[in-house]
Amino acid sequence: MEYTFWTIALHLMQEKTGVSIKDILLDDEKVLSMLCDTGVAKMDDIPEFGSEFTRSIIALAKPSTFEDLVKISAISHGTDVWDGNQKELVETGQISLADCIGSGDDIMLYLMKGYLPMDRAYKIMEAVGKGKGLRRVFKLLMIGADVPEWFINVCEKTACLCPKAHAISYTMLGVWSAYYKLYYSKEYEETLTAMGEA
Repeated sequence: MEYTFWTIALHLMQEKTGVSIKDILLDDEKVLSMLCDTGVAKMDDIPEFGSEFTRSIIALAKPSTFEDLVKISAISHGTDVWDGNQKELVETGQISLADCIGSGDDIMLYLMKGYLPMDRAYKIMEAVGKGKGLRRVFKLLMIGADVPEWFINVCEKTACLCPKAHAISYTMLGVWSAYYKLYYSKEYEETLTAMGEA
Protein backbone atom coordinates (compact mmCIF):
# COMPACT_ATOMS: atom_id res chain seq x y z
CA MET A 1 0.00 0.00 0.00
CA GLU A 2 1.32 3.41 -0.95
CA TYR A 3 2.24 6.31 1.31
CA THR A 4 -0.66 8.35 -0.11
CA PHE A 5 -3.12 5.59 0.80
CA TRP A 6 -2.01 5.66 4.42
CA THR A 7 -2.10 9.45 4.58
CA ILE A 8 -5.78 9.32 3.60
CA ALA A 9 -6.47 6.33 5.89
CA LEU A 10 -4.95 8.11 8.89
CA HIS A 11 -7.03 11.20 8.17
CA LEU A 12 -10.18 9.05 8.23
CA MET A 13 -9.10 7.30 11.44
CA GLN A 14 -8.58 10.62 13.14
CA GLU A 15 -12.13 11.60 12.21
CA LYS A 16 -13.59 8.26 13.34
CA THR A 17 -11.78 8.13 16.69
CA GLY A 18 -11.42 11.79 17.56
CA VAL A 19 -7.75 11.11 18.30
CA SER A 20 -5.26 13.22 16.38
CA ILE A 21 -1.94 11.75 15.29
CA LYS A 22 -0.41 14.79 17.02
CA ASP A 23 -1.49 13.26 20.33
CA ILE A 24 -0.01 9.81 19.65
CA LEU A 25 3.24 9.18 21.53
CA LEU A 26 5.93 7.69 19.34
CA ASP A 27 7.30 5.78 22.34
CA ASP A 28 4.01 4.18 23.41
CA GLU A 29 5.24 0.94 25.00
CA LYS A 30 2.32 -1.21 23.88
CA VAL A 31 2.52 0.01 20.29
CA LEU A 32 6.29 -0.50 20.11
CA SER A 33 5.91 -3.94 21.67
CA MET A 34 3.36 -4.90 19.02
CA LEU A 35 5.57 -3.68 16.18
CA CYS A 36 8.68 -5.37 17.58
CA ASP A 37 7.04 -8.71 18.43
CA THR A 38 7.23 -11.12 15.49
CA GLY A 39 4.75 -13.39 17.27
CA VAL A 40 1.89 -10.91 16.77
CA ALA A 41 -0.56 -12.25 14.21
CA LYS A 42 -1.84 -10.33 11.17
CA MET A 43 0.61 -7.49 10.85
CA ASP A 44 0.45 -7.34 7.06
CA ASP A 45 -1.99 -4.42 7.28
CA ILE A 46 0.56 -2.20 9.03
CA PRO A 47 2.58 0.10 6.74
CA GLU A 48 6.35 -0.32 6.82
CA PHE A 49 6.46 -3.07 9.42
CA GLY A 50 4.00 -5.64 8.13
CA SER A 51 5.88 -7.03 5.13
CA GLU A 52 7.54 -10.43 5.29
CA PHE A 53 10.93 -8.86 4.60
CA THR A 54 10.68 -6.28 7.35
CA ARG A 55 9.30 -8.80 9.85
CA SER A 56 12.31 -11.04 9.11
CA ILE A 57 14.67 -8.16 9.91
CA ILE A 58 12.76 -7.51 13.14
CA ALA A 59 12.96 -11.19 14.11
CA LEU A 60 16.74 -11.19 13.76
CA ALA A 61 17.63 -7.67 14.91
CA LYS A 62 15.24 -7.57 17.90
CA PRO A 63 14.37 -3.86 18.00
CA SER A 64 12.71 -2.29 21.05
CA THR A 65 12.65 1.48 20.52
CA PHE A 66 11.35 3.98 17.98
CA GLU A 67 14.95 4.68 16.93
CA ASP A 68 15.50 0.96 16.33
CA LEU A 69 12.46 0.90 14.06
CA VAL A 70 13.75 3.94 12.17
CA LYS A 71 16.96 2.05 11.46
CA ILE A 72 15.03 -1.02 10.30
CA SER A 73 12.89 1.15 8.03
CA ALA A 74 16.05 2.68 6.54
CA ILE A 75 17.64 -0.75 6.07
CA SER A 76 14.54 -2.11 4.34
CA HIS A 77 14.46 0.81 1.89
CA GLY A 78 18.15 0.66 1.02
CA THR A 79 19.72 -1.42 -1.75
CA ASP A 80 22.10 -4.28 -0.85
CA VAL A 81 22.05 -3.13 2.77
CA TRP A 82 20.73 -6.26 4.50
CA ASP A 83 20.79 -9.54 2.56
CA GLY A 84 24.32 -10.49 1.60
CA ASN A 85 25.64 -7.72 3.79
CA GLN A 86 24.68 -6.80 7.36
CA LYS A 87 22.24 -9.65 7.89
CA GLU A 88 25.09 -12.15 8.10
CA LEU A 89 26.99 -9.94 10.56
CA VAL A 90 23.97 -9.69 12.86
CA GLU A 91 23.25 -13.42 12.52
CA THR A 92 26.77 -14.32 13.62
CA GLY A 93 26.79 -11.80 16.46
CA GLN A 94 29.57 -9.68 14.98
CA ILE A 95 27.42 -6.55 15.19
CA SER A 96 24.08 -5.51 16.70
CA LEU A 97 21.24 -3.47 15.23
CA ALA A 98 22.75 -0.38 16.88
CA ASP A 99 25.94 -0.92 14.86
CA CYS A 100 24.16 -1.39 11.53
CA ILE A 101 24.34 1.18 8.78
CA GLY A 102 20.78 2.14 7.87
CA SER A 103 21.22 5.62 6.45
CA GLY A 104 24.01 7.93 5.43
CA ASP A 105 23.80 9.58 8.85
CA ASP A 106 24.98 6.32 10.43
CA ILE A 107 28.14 6.38 8.30
CA MET A 108 29.00 9.98 9.08
CA LEU A 109 28.32 9.76 12.82
CA TYR A 110 30.28 6.52 13.15
CA LEU A 111 33.31 7.84 11.28
CA MET A 112 33.34 11.05 13.30
CA LYS A 113 33.63 9.10 16.56
CA GLY A 114 37.40 9.05 16.70
CA TYR A 115 38.18 8.00 13.13
CA LEU A 116 37.91 10.81 10.60
CA PRO A 117 37.24 14.57 10.58
CA MET A 118 33.76 15.77 9.64
CA ASP A 119 34.58 16.83 6.07
CA ARG A 120 35.98 13.42 5.11
CA ALA A 121 33.22 11.55 6.95
CA TYR A 122 30.69 13.65 5.04
CA LYS A 123 32.25 12.88 1.65
CA ILE A 124 32.21 9.14 2.37
CA MET A 125 28.60 9.35 3.57
CA GLU A 126 27.58 11.19 0.39
CA ALA A 127 29.33 8.72 -1.92
CA VAL A 128 27.99 5.55 -0.31
CA GLY A 129 24.55 6.95 0.47
CA LYS A 130 23.92 8.14 -3.09
CA GLY A 131 25.06 4.89 -4.67
CA LYS A 132 28.42 6.11 -5.97
CA GLY A 133 30.26 3.39 -4.08
CA LEU A 134 33.27 3.48 -1.79
CA ARG A 135 36.09 5.02 -3.82
CA ARG A 136 39.56 3.57 -3.35
CA VAL A 137 40.84 6.82 -1.84
CA PHE A 138 38.06 6.71 0.77
CA LYS A 139 38.78 3.08 1.57
CA LEU A 140 42.46 3.87 2.11
CA LEU A 141 41.53 6.79 4.37
CA MET A 142 39.33 4.48 6.45
CA ILE A 143 42.02 1.79 6.66
CA GLY A 144 44.59 4.40 7.67
CA ALA A 145 42.25 5.65 10.42
CA ASP A 146 41.79 2.08 11.76
CA VAL A 147 38.09 1.94 10.87
CA PRO A 148 36.95 -1.67 11.56
CA GLU A 149 37.13 -3.97 8.56
CA TRP A 150 33.48 -5.00 8.88
CA PHE A 151 32.37 -1.35 8.55
CA ILE A 152 34.46 -0.83 5.43
CA ASN A 153 33.10 -4.05 3.91
CA VAL A 154 29.51 -3.00 4.58
CA CYS A 155 30.13 0.33 2.85
CA GLU A 156 31.66 -1.47 -0.15
CA LYS A 157 28.69 -3.82 -0.52
CA THR A 158 26.02 -1.14 -0.07
CA ALA A 159 24.50 0.08 -3.34
CA CYS A 160 22.27 2.87 -2.01
CA LEU A 161 20.94 4.16 1.32
CA CYS A 162 17.59 5.59 2.35
CA PRO A 163 17.77 9.15 3.78
CA LYS A 164 17.14 9.05 7.53
CA ALA A 165 14.45 11.74 7.26
CA HIS A 166 12.45 9.44 4.98
CA ALA A 167 12.89 6.51 7.35
CA ILE A 168 11.65 8.63 10.25
CA SER A 169 8.50 9.65 8.36
CA TYR A 170 7.85 6.03 7.31
CA THR A 171 8.29 4.88 10.91
CA MET A 172 5.93 7.54 12.22
CA LEU A 173 3.37 6.31 9.70
CA GLY A 174 3.80 2.77 10.99
CA VAL A 175 3.53 3.78 14.65
CA TRP A 176 0.42 5.89 14.07
CA SER A 177 -1.26 3.06 12.17
CA ALA A 178 -0.30 0.51 14.81
CA TYR A 179 -1.72 2.79 17.50
CA TYR A 180 -5.15 2.85 15.86
CA LYS A 181 -5.00 -0.89 15.16
CA LEU A 182 -4.21 -1.58 18.82
CA TYR A 183 -6.50 0.85 20.60
CA TYR A 184 -9.23 1.39 17.99
CA SER A 185 -9.30 -1.90 16.10
CA LYS A 186 -12.93 -1.55 15.02
CA GLU A 187 -12.39 1.88 13.47
CA TYR A 188 -9.12 0.69 11.96
CA GLU A 189 -10.74 -2.27 10.20
CA GLU A 190 -13.71 -0.18 9.10
CA THR A 191 -11.40 2.38 7.51
CA LEU A 192 -9.36 -0.20 5.61
CA THR A 193 -12.51 -2.01 4.51
CA ALA A 194 -14.04 1.24 3.25
CA MET A 195 -10.88 1.91 1.29
CA GLY A 196 -10.93 -1.59 -0.17
CA GLU A 197 -7.70 -2.85 1.42
CA ALA A 198 -8.80 -5.12 4.29
